[in-house]
Amino acid sequence: MERAFCAHFRQAMPETFPVQHRHNLATRKAVAVARRDGLILYCDSVHPGGHAWPDGSLIDPDAADV
Repeated sequence: MERAFCAHFRQAMPETFPVQHRHNLATRKAVAVARRDGLILYCDSVHPGGHAWPDGSLIDPDAADV
């Protein structure tokens, strides 16, 4: 099964450096929001609006198969 991230998903860069490598820090968890033809779409759902595949096609929230 291949994995893809929502086109609206943005990874946050640290605000300051050096970055400390510590365990058990709070992180945003990406969860599966849709599936199609051997692909799973992941998103953290922090962005406004719906989800989109990397090719730009939007996810219908009523028909999402997770």
